[in-house]
Amino acid sequence: MSTSWIGSTISIDCGPILGTYQGQVSAVAGDKQTISIIKGCRNGIPSAVPEITIRGSDIKDLKILQTCEELEATKAREPRRSGNSGSSSATLTIPPRKNQHNGSSDSGGGSYNPKDETFRKRTYSGSEYRQSQKNVTPKKNDRRQNNRTPREDTFSAPVDGFMEEFDFEKNLALFDKQAVFEEIENSQKPDVVRTAQSQTQRPAKYRHDENVIPSGPVCYRQIDVKSEFRGPREYVTDLGLVVPSITKMLKSKIFTSAERFGFTAQRLTETIGRSAAEMALQLSGGKNRLNPKNDHQRPRVVVLAGSHAQGAQGINCARHLSNHSVEVVVFLPTDGPILHCVLEELHLFEMTRGKKVGKVQDLPSHPQEIIINALDQEESEETRRQPWYPSLVDWCNQSKANVLAIDPPESGSSIDTKWSLSPALPLNLAQNCGNIYLCDVGFPKKIFEDNGVKYNSPYGGKFIIPLHLNK
Repeated sequence: MSTSWIGSTISIDCGPILGTYQGQVSAVAGDKQTISIIKGCRNGIPSAVPEITIRGSDIKDLKILQTCEELEATKAREPRRSGNSGSSSATLTIPPRKNQHNGSSDSGGGSYNPKDETFRKRTYSGSEYRQSQKNVTPKKNDRRQNNRTPREDTFSAPVDGFMEEFDFEKNLALFDKQAVFEEIENSQKPDVVRTAQSQTQRPAKYRHDENVIPSGPVCYRQIDVKSEFRGPREYVTDLGLVVPSITKMLKSKIFTSAERFGFTAQRLTETIGRSAAEMALQLSGGKNRLNPKNDHQRPRVVVLAGSHAQGAQGINCARHLSNHSVEVVVFLPTDGPILHCVLEELHLFEMTRGKKVGKVQDLPSHPQEIIINALDQEESEETRRQPWYPSLVDWCNQSKANVLAIDPPESGSSIDTKWSLSPALPLNLAQNCGNIYLCDVGFPKKIFEDNGVKYNSPYGGKFIIPLHLNK
Protein backbone atom coordinates (compact mmCIF):
# COMPACT_ATOMS: atom_id res chain seq x y z
CA MET A 1 0.00 0.00 0.00
CA SER A 2 1.29 3.48 -0.83
CA THR A 3 2.63 5.71 1.87
CA SER A 4 0.65 8.56 0.35
CA TRP A 5 -2.27 7.41 2.52
CA ILE A 6 -0.49 8.59 5.65
CA GLY A 7 -2.18 11.74 6.99
CA SER A 8 -5.48 11.07 5.22
CA THR A 9 -8.73 11.04 7.13
CA ILE A 10 -10.55 7.73 6.73
CA SER A 11 -13.62 5.92 8.08
CA ILE A 12 -13.37 2.15 8.64
CA ASP A 13 -16.47 -0.03 9.11
CA CYS A 14 -15.62 -3.20 11.08
CA GLY A 15 -19.15 -4.53 11.42
CA PRO A 16 -21.76 -4.18 14.17
CA ILE A 17 -19.60 -5.81 16.87
CA LEU A 18 -16.33 -3.90 16.50
CA GLY A 19 -18.02 -0.74 15.29
CA THR A 20 -16.90 2.04 13.00
CA TYR A 21 -13.56 3.84 13.43
CA GLN A 22 -12.47 7.21 12.13
CA GLY A 23 -9.18 9.06 12.26
CA GLN A 24 -5.97 10.01 10.44
CA VAL A 25 -3.76 7.31 8.96
CA SER A 26 -0.45 7.17 10.83
CA ALA A 27 1.03 3.92 9.46
CA VAL A 28 0.32 1.21 6.85
CA ALA A 29 2.07 -2.16 7.26
CA GLY A 30 1.70 -4.27 4.11
CA ASP A 31 3.55 -7.24 5.53
CA LYS A 32 1.41 -7.39 8.68
CA GLN A 33 -1.81 -6.44 6.86
CA THR A 34 -2.59 -3.63 9.36
CA ILE A 35 -3.44 0.04 9.25
CA SER A 36 -2.97 2.44 12.17
CA ILE A 37 -4.88 5.67 12.83
CA ILE A 38 -4.43 8.50 15.31
CA LYS A 39 -7.00 10.93 16.73
CA GLY A 40 -9.36 8.00 16.44
CA CYS A 41 -13.04 7.74 17.27
CA ARG A 42 -15.13 4.62 17.72
CA ASN A 43 -18.82 5.03 16.91
CA GLY A 44 -18.42 8.78 17.23
CA ILE A 45 -16.80 8.59 20.70
CA PRO A 46 -13.16 9.78 20.95
CA SER A 47 -10.81 6.97 21.84
CA ALA A 48 -8.61 7.12 24.93
CA VAL A 49 -5.90 5.17 23.05
CA PRO A 50 -3.52 7.50 21.13
CA GLU A 51 -3.15 5.04 18.21
CA ILE A 52 -5.47 2.30 16.99
CA THR A 53 -4.22 -0.56 14.79
CA ILE A 54 -6.81 -2.48 12.74
CA ARG A 55 -6.37 -5.75 10.89
CA GLY A 56 -7.40 -5.97 7.30
CA SER A 57 -9.46 -9.13 7.94
CA ASP A 58 -11.77 -7.18 10.27
CA ILE A 59 -12.47 -4.37 7.79
CA LYS A 60 -15.86 -4.54 6.11
CA ASP A 61 -15.74 -1.18 4.39
CA LEU A 62 -13.28 1.72 4.12
CA LYS A 63 -13.93 5.29 3.06
CA ILE A 64 -11.46 8.08 2.49
CA LEU A 65 -12.98 11.24 3.89
CA GLN A 66 -10.09 13.50 2.90
CA THR A 67 -6.57 13.02 1.65
CA CYS A 68 -3.59 14.69 3.24
CA GLU A 69 -2.98 16.78 0.08
CA GLU A 70 -6.52 18.09 0.12
CA LEU A 71 -6.34 18.82 3.85
CA GLU A 72 -3.18 20.85 3.48
CA ALA A 73 -4.18 22.61 0.26
CA THR A 74 -7.82 23.57 0.65
CA LYS A 75 -8.84 22.84 4.29
CA ALA A 76 -12.12 21.61 2.85
CA ARG A 77 -15.04 21.22 5.24
CA GLU A 78 -17.04 18.55 3.46
CA PRO A 79 -15.73 14.97 3.67
CA ARG A 80 -14.91 13.21 0.40
CA ARG A 81 -15.17 9.54 -0.51
CA SER A 82 -11.99 7.85 -1.69
CA GLY A 83 -13.90 6.40 -4.65
CA ASN A 84 -14.55 9.93 -5.92
CA SER A 85 -11.02 11.12 -5.35
CA GLY A 86 -8.25 10.36 -7.81
CA SER A 87 -5.44 11.55 -5.58
CA SER A 88 -4.96 8.22 -3.89
CA SER A 89 -3.27 5.39 -5.72
CA ALA A 90 -3.36 2.85 -2.92
CA THR A 91 -5.62 -0.14 -2.87
CA LEU A 92 -7.05 -1.92 0.16
CA THR A 93 -7.65 -5.59 0.68
CA ILE A 94 -11.18 -5.67 2.18
CA PRO A 95 -13.32 -8.81 2.05
CA PRO A 96 -16.39 -8.34 -0.15
CA ARG A 97 -19.79 -8.22 1.59
CA LYS A 98 -22.83 -10.06 0.36
CA ASN A 99 -26.06 -8.18 -0.12
CA GLN A 100 -28.65 -9.37 2.37
CA HIS A 101 -31.39 -9.46 -0.27
CA ASN A 102 -29.87 -11.07 -3.34
CA GLY A 103 -26.56 -12.46 -2.04
CA SER A 104 -24.47 -10.36 -4.47
CA SER A 105 -21.07 -9.05 -3.46
CA ASP A 106 -20.78 -5.41 -2.48
CA SER A 107 -17.40 -3.83 -2.01
CA GLY A 108 -18.78 -0.66 -0.38
CA GLY A 109 -17.10 2.71 -0.84
CA GLY A 110 -13.45 3.54 -1.32
CA SER A 111 -10.80 1.87 -3.47
CA TYR A 112 -10.92 -1.89 -3.15
CA ASN A 113 -8.68 -4.54 -4.69
CA PRO A 114 -9.44 -8.19 -3.73
CA LYS A 115 -6.02 -9.34 -5.06
CA ASP A 116 -4.04 -7.07 -2.79
CA GLU A 117 -2.67 -8.88 0.27
CA THR A 118 -2.77 -5.80 2.42
CA PHE A 119 -4.62 -5.39 5.71
CA ARG A 120 -4.51 -9.02 6.85
CA LYS A 121 -3.71 -8.38 10.50
CA ARG A 122 -4.93 -6.16 13.30
CA THR A 123 -3.66 -5.75 16.81
CA TYR A 124 -7.09 -6.57 18.28
CA SER A 125 -8.77 -9.27 16.23
CA GLY A 126 -12.48 -9.99 16.39
CA SER A 127 -11.97 -13.27 18.30
CA GLU A 128 -9.77 -11.55 20.89
CA TYR A 129 -12.26 -8.71 21.24
CA ARG A 130 -15.13 -11.14 21.80
CA GLN A 131 -13.06 -13.11 24.30
CA SER A 132 -12.33 -9.96 26.32
CA GLN A 133 -16.00 -9.06 26.38
CA LYS A 134 -17.31 -12.40 27.72
CA ASN A 135 -17.21 -11.30 31.35
CA VAL A 136 -18.32 -7.73 30.67
CA THR A 137 -21.98 -6.93 30.33
CA PRO A 138 -22.40 -4.21 27.71
CA LYS A 139 -24.29 -1.14 28.73
CA LYS A 140 -27.72 -0.48 27.35
CA ASN A 141 -26.56 2.60 25.43
CA ASP A 142 -23.62 0.67 23.92
CA ARG A 143 -25.90 -2.09 22.66
CA ARG A 144 -28.17 0.50 21.15
CA GLN A 145 -25.28 2.21 19.40
CA ASN A 146 -23.84 -1.10 18.12
CA ASN A 147 -27.15 -2.15 16.62
CA ARG A 148 -27.62 1.16 14.91
CA THR A 149 -26.06 1.79 11.50
CA PRO A 150 -24.01 5.00 11.71
CA ARG A 151 -24.89 7.78 9.34
CA GLU A 152 -22.27 9.20 7.08
CA ASP A 153 -22.66 12.72 8.36
CA THR A 154 -22.09 11.53 11.95
CA PHE A 155 -18.36 11.27 11.35
CA SER A 156 -16.38 14.22 10.23
CA ALA A 157 -12.76 15.14 10.00
CA PRO A 158 -10.87 16.21 13.14
CA VAL A 159 -12.18 19.40 14.66
CA ASP A 160 -8.87 21.22 14.56
CA GLY A 161 -8.80 21.04 10.79
CA PHE A 162 -12.28 22.33 10.12
CA MET A 163 -13.03 24.78 12.99
CA GLU A 164 -14.95 27.80 11.80
CA GLU A 165 -13.84 31.19 13.08
CA PHE A 166 -16.45 32.55 15.50
CA ASP A 167 -17.99 35.88 14.49
CA PHE A 168 -18.27 37.78 17.79
CA GLU A 169 -19.77 40.96 16.32
CA LYS A 170 -22.52 39.11 14.46
CA ASN A 171 -23.56 37.09 17.52
CA LEU A 172 -23.36 40.13 19.81
CA ALA A 173 -25.88 41.87 17.57
CA LEU A 174 -28.32 39.00 18.23
CA PHE A 175 -28.04 39.48 22.02
CA ASP A 176 -31.11 41.27 23.42
CA LYS A 177 -29.53 43.19 26.27
CA GLN A 178 -32.73 45.07 27.17
CA ALA A 179 -34.73 41.88 27.75
CA VAL A 180 -32.01 40.40 29.95
CA PHE A 181 -31.70 43.60 32.01
CA GLU A 182 -35.48 43.71 32.54
CA GLU A 183 -35.46 40.08 33.71
CA ILE A 184 -32.66 40.80 36.20
CA GLU A 185 -34.41 43.92 37.45
CA ASN A 186 -37.72 42.11 37.95
CA SER A 187 -36.04 39.27 39.86
CA GLN A 188 -34.72 41.81 42.39
CA LYS A 189 -38.10 43.45 43.07
CA PRO A 190 -40.14 42.54 46.18
CA ASP A 191 -42.65 39.72 45.87
CA VAL A 192 -45.62 42.07 46.25
CA VAL A 193 -44.48 44.34 43.39
CA ARG A 194 -43.64 41.35 41.18
CA THR A 195 -47.04 39.77 41.86
CA ALA A 196 -48.89 43.00 41.10
CA GLN A 197 -47.02 43.47 37.81
CA SER A 198 -47.61 39.88 36.75
CA GLN A 199 -51.33 40.22 37.45
CA THR A 200 -51.58 43.30 35.26
CA GLN A 201 -49.64 41.69 32.43
CA ARG A 202 -51.33 38.28 32.43
CA PRO A 203 -55.04 37.53 32.04
CA ALA A 204 -56.88 36.63 35.21
CA LYS A 205 -57.31 32.94 36.01
CA TYR A 206 -60.33 31.67 37.89
CA ARG A 207 -60.89 28.69 40.15
CA HIS A 208 -63.75 26.26 39.61
CA ASP A 209 -65.79 28.00 42.34
CA GLU A 210 -65.25 31.56 41.10
CA ASN A 211 -67.53 33.55 38.85
CA VAL A 212 -66.01 34.33 35.45
CA ILE A 213 -68.72 36.90 34.66
CA PRO A 214 -67.58 40.32 35.92
CA SER A 215 -69.81 41.84 38.58
CA GLY A 216 -70.10 45.27 40.10
CA PRO A 217 -67.85 46.60 42.85
CA VAL A 218 -68.10 44.70 46.14
CA CYS A 219 -69.48 46.62 49.12
CA TYR A 220 -67.46 45.47 52.10
CA ARG A 221 -69.41 47.56 54.62
CA GLN A 222 -72.77 45.76 54.50
CA ILE A 223 -73.56 46.31 58.20
CA ASP A 224 -74.02 49.88 59.37
CA VAL A 225 -74.84 50.97 62.91
CA LYS A 226 -75.75 54.42 64.14
CA SER A 227 -72.91 56.27 65.77
CA GLU A 228 -74.54 56.33 69.23
CA PHE A 229 -74.81 52.52 69.23
CA ARG A 230 -71.49 51.74 67.56
CA GLY A 231 -68.57 50.44 69.54
CA PRO A 232 -65.03 51.81 69.17
CA ARG A 233 -63.78 48.65 67.45
CA GLU A 234 -64.49 47.08 64.09
CA TYR A 235 -63.92 43.55 62.91
CA VAL A 236 -63.54 41.99 59.46
CA THR A 237 -64.38 38.50 58.21
CA ASP A 238 -62.12 36.27 56.13
CA LEU A 239 -63.84 37.68 53.02
CA GLY A 240 -63.09 41.26 54.08
CA LEU A 241 -66.63 42.21 55.18
CA VAL A 242 -66.69 44.80 57.97
CA VAL A 243 -68.60 43.87 61.15
CA PRO A 244 -68.84 46.78 63.64
CA SER A 245 -69.03 46.23 67.39
CA ILE A 246 -72.17 47.40 69.21
CA THR A 247 -73.00 48.64 72.67
CA LYS A 248 -74.63 46.55 75.40
CA MET A 249 -77.75 48.71 75.10
CA LEU A 250 -78.22 47.96 71.37
CA LYS A 251 -77.61 44.26 71.92
CA SER A 252 -80.30 44.17 74.64
CA LYS A 253 -82.76 45.97 72.33
CA ILE A 254 -82.11 43.49 69.46
CA PHE A 255 -82.64 40.41 71.66
CA THR A 256 -85.75 41.92 73.28
CA SER A 257 -87.19 42.67 69.85
CA ALA A 258 -86.36 39.14 68.67
CA GLU A 259 -88.20 37.65 71.66
CA ARG A 260 -91.34 39.54 70.63
CA PHE A 261 -91.11 37.92 67.19
CA GLY A 262 -90.94 34.42 68.65
CA PHE A 263 -87.25 33.91 69.45
CA THR A 264 -87.85 32.55 72.94
CA ALA A 265 -85.15 31.81 75.50
CA GLN A 266 -85.43 28.09 74.76
CA ARG A 267 -84.90 28.65 71.04
CA LEU A 268 -81.85 30.85 71.59
CA THR A 269 -80.43 28.40 74.14
CA GLU A 270 -80.67 25.55 71.65
CA THR A 271 -79.16 27.60 68.79
CA ILE A 272 -76.22 29.02 70.72
CA GLY A 273 -75.57 25.77 72.62
CA ARG A 274 -75.55 23.78 69.41
CA SER A 275 -73.13 26.26 67.76
CA ALA A 276 -70.78 26.15 70.76
CA ALA A 277 -70.82 22.34 70.69
CA GLU A 278 -70.03 22.26 66.99
CA MET A 279 -67.13 24.66 67.51
CA ALA A 280 -65.80 22.62 70.46
CA LEU A 281 -65.96 19.40 68.43
CA GLN A 282 -63.88 20.92 65.67
CA LEU A 283 -61.37 22.43 68.09
CA SER A 284 -60.89 19.08 69.85
CA GLY A 285 -60.02 17.20 66.66
CA GLY A 286 -63.37 16.50 65.00
CA LYS A 287 -63.85 13.18 63.23
CA ASN A 288 -60.25 12.12 63.79
CA ARG A 289 -60.74 12.07 67.56
CA LEU A 290 -64.34 10.86 67.57
CA ASN A 291 -63.56 7.65 65.74
CA PRO A 292 -64.67 4.22 67.06
CA LYS A 293 -61.07 3.06 66.69
CA ASN A 294 -59.91 5.83 69.08
CA ASP A 295 -62.25 4.97 71.95
CA HIS A 296 -59.40 5.37 74.45
CA GLN A 297 -58.67 8.94 73.27
CA ARG A 298 -62.02 10.62 73.76
CA PRO A 299 -61.82 14.41 74.22
CA ARG A 300 -62.33 15.67 77.78
CA VAL A 301 -64.36 18.86 78.31
CA VAL A 302 -65.39 20.77 81.44
CA VAL A 303 -68.34 23.19 81.23
CA LEU A 304 -68.54 26.01 83.79
CA ALA A 305 -72.19 27.10 84.05
CA GLY A 306 -73.91 29.80 86.06
CA SER A 307 -77.56 30.34 86.96
CA HIS A 308 -78.37 32.60 83.99
CA ALA A 309 -79.01 32.47 80.21
CA GLN A 310 -75.33 31.84 79.35
CA GLY A 311 -75.25 29.02 81.90
CA ALA A 312 -78.24 27.35 80.25
CA GLN A 313 -76.51 27.67 76.89
CA GLY A 314 -73.36 26.09 78.31
CA ILE A 315 -75.27 23.09 79.75
CA ASN A 316 -77.06 22.72 76.40
CA CYS A 317 -73.62 22.59 74.76
CA ALA A 318 -72.56 19.92 77.27
CA ARG A 319 -75.55 17.76 76.30
CA HIS A 320 -74.65 17.91 72.60
CA LEU A 321 -71.02 17.06 73.34
CA SER A 322 -72.00 14.14 75.56
CA ASN A 323 -74.26 12.82 72.79
CA HIS A 324 -71.15 12.74 70.57
CA SER A 325 -69.28 10.53 73.06
CA VAL A 326 -67.21 13.34 74.58
CA GLU A 327 -66.33 12.99 78.26
CA VAL A 328 -68.10 16.02 79.77
CA VAL A 329 -68.19 17.33 83.33
CA VAL A 330 -70.53 20.22 84.21
CA PHE A 331 -69.65 22.53 87.10
CA LEU A 332 -72.76 24.29 88.47
CA PRO A 333 -72.51 26.04 91.87
CA THR A 334 -75.35 25.08 94.21
CA ASP A 335 -74.93 27.86 96.78
CA GLY A 336 -77.79 29.95 95.36
CA PRO A 337 -81.10 29.77 93.53
CA ILE A 338 -81.11 28.18 90.06
CA LEU A 339 -83.30 29.46 87.24
CA HIS A 340 -85.94 27.22 85.71
CA CYS A 341 -84.32 27.29 82.24
CA VAL A 342 -81.03 26.11 83.76
CA LEU A 343 -82.78 23.25 85.62
CA GLU A 344 -84.45 22.11 82.40
CA GLU A 345 -81.13 21.95 80.54
CA LEU A 346 -79.48 20.24 83.50
CA HIS A 347 -82.18 17.55 83.56
CA LEU A 348 -81.67 16.86 79.84
CA PHE A 349 -77.90 16.71 80.33
CA GLU A 350 -78.19 14.15 83.15
CA MET A 351 -80.13 11.89 80.78
CA THR A 352 -76.90 11.51 78.75
CA ARG A 353 -75.18 9.97 81.83
CA GLY A 354 -72.91 12.99 81.99
CA LYS A 355 -71.21 14.02 85.22
CA LYS A 356 -72.18 17.09 87.25
CA VAL A 357 -70.28 18.63 90.19
CA GLY A 358 -70.99 21.62 92.44
CA LYS A 359 -67.65 22.16 94.19
CA VAL A 360 -64.22 23.11 92.88
CA GLN A 361 -62.50 20.27 94.70
CA ASP A 362 -64.69 17.78 92.82
CA LEU A 363 -63.42 18.89 89.42
CA PRO A 364 -61.29 16.33 87.53
CA SER A 365 -57.64 16.16 88.49
CA HIS A 366 -56.53 14.71 85.15
CA PRO A 367 -55.79 17.12 82.27
CA GLN A 368 -58.65 18.55 80.23
CA GLU A 369 -58.51 19.65 76.61
CA ILE A 370 -61.21 22.34 76.51
CA ILE A 371 -62.96 24.38 79.19
CA ILE A 372 -66.22 26.04 78.14
CA ASN A 373 -66.79 29.15 80.24
CA ALA A 374 -70.53 29.86 80.54
CA LEU A 375 -70.14 31.24 84.04
CA ASP A 376 -69.13 34.88 83.48
CA GLN A 377 -71.64 37.41 82.18
CA GLU A 378 -72.25 41.13 82.37
CA GLU A 379 -74.26 40.88 85.59
CA SER A 380 -72.04 38.28 87.27
CA GLU A 381 -70.26 40.58 89.73
CA GLU A 382 -71.86 38.70 92.59
CA THR A 383 -70.48 35.42 91.23
CA ARG A 384 -66.94 36.83 91.21
CA ARG A 385 -67.28 37.73 94.89
CA GLN A 386 -68.01 34.13 95.91
CA PRO A 387 -65.27 32.47 98.04
CA TRP A 388 -64.91 29.56 95.63
CA TYR A 389 -64.38 31.76 92.56
CA PRO A 390 -60.60 32.39 93.03
CA SER A 391 -60.04 28.65 93.49
CA LEU A 392 -61.96 27.97 90.28
CA VAL A 393 -59.82 30.53 88.41
CA ASP A 394 -56.64 28.89 89.73
CA TRP A 395 -57.88 25.44 88.69
CA CYS A 396 -58.63 26.66 85.15
CA ASN A 397 -55.32 28.48 84.69
CA GLN A 398 -53.30 25.55 86.07
CA SER A 399 -55.06 22.96 83.91
CA LYS A 400 -53.45 24.47 80.78
CA ALA A 401 -56.64 23.68 78.85
CA ASN A 402 -57.89 25.96 76.07
CA VAL A 403 -60.89 28.02 77.16
CA LEU A 404 -63.93 28.79 74.98
CA ALA A 405 -66.17 31.54 76.40
CA ILE A 406 -69.85 31.74 75.41
CA ASP A 407 -71.05 35.34 75.05
CA PRO A 408 -68.48 36.80 77.46
CA PRO A 409 -68.77 40.28 79.03
CA GLU A 410 -66.98 43.23 77.45
CA SER A 411 -64.36 43.32 80.17
CA GLY A 412 -63.53 39.67 79.69
CA SER A 413 -62.88 37.18 82.47
CA SER A 414 -60.26 36.37 85.07
CA ILE A 415 -59.96 32.97 83.39
CA ASP A 416 -57.46 32.98 80.52
CA THR A 417 -59.57 32.74 77.35
CA LYS A 418 -58.44 31.62 73.91
CA TRP A 419 -61.75 31.79 71.98
CA SER A 420 -64.96 33.76 72.48
CA LEU A 421 -68.29 33.03 70.79
CA SER A 422 -70.54 36.08 70.29
CA PRO A 423 -74.14 35.76 69.04
CA ALA A 424 -75.70 38.11 66.42
CA LEU A 425 -73.26 41.07 66.62
CA PRO A 426 -70.08 41.37 68.72
CA LEU A 427 -69.56 43.66 71.68
CA ASN A 428 -66.46 45.78 72.16
CA LEU A 429 -64.63 42.86 73.73
CA ALA A 430 -61.36 43.26 75.61
CA GLN A 431 -58.14 41.76 74.33
CA ASN A 432 -58.17 39.04 77.00
CA CYS A 433 -61.22 37.51 75.27
CA GLY A 434 -58.93 35.87 72.71
CA ASN A 435 -60.02 35.18 69.14
CA ILE A 436 -63.58 36.31 68.38
CA TYR A 437 -66.07 34.08 66.55
CA LEU A 438 -69.51 35.22 65.43
CA CYS A 439 -72.51 32.90 65.78
CA ASP A 440 -75.58 33.08 63.54
CA VAL A 441 -78.71 32.93 65.71
CA GLY A 442 -81.08 33.24 62.75
CA PHE A 443 -82.44 36.75 63.34
CA PRO A 444 -84.22 38.09 60.21
CA LYS A 445 -83.08 41.34 58.65
CA LYS A 446 -86.23 43.15 59.85
CA ILE A 447 -85.26 42.72 63.52
CA PHE A 448 -82.00 44.57 62.89
CA GLU A 449 -83.67 47.24 60.76
CA ASP A 450 -86.31 47.90 63.45
CA ASN A 451 -83.44 48.76 65.77
CA GLY A 452 -81.68 51.12 63.34
CA VAL A 453 -79.12 48.64 61.96
CA LYS A 454 -78.55 48.25 58.22
CA TYR A 455 -77.82 44.53 58.02
CA ASN A 456 -76.74 42.00 55.42
CA SER A 457 -75.63 38.56 56.59
CA PRO A 458 -71.80 38.22 56.72
CA TYR A 459 -71.88 34.43 57.21
CA GLY A 460 -71.97 33.26 53.60
CA GLY A 461 -72.09 29.45 53.61
CA LYS A 462 -71.27 29.06 57.32
CA PHE A 463 -73.01 29.53 60.66
CA ILE A 464 -69.86 30.36 62.67
CA ILE A 465 -67.20 32.69 61.23
CA PRO A 466 -63.98 34.09 62.71
CA LEU A 467 -63.59 37.85 63.18
CA HIS A 468 -60.34 39.76 62.96
CA LEU A 469 -59.64 43.17 64.42
CA ASN A 470 -59.83 45.83 61.72
CA LYS A 471 -56.74 47.93 62.28
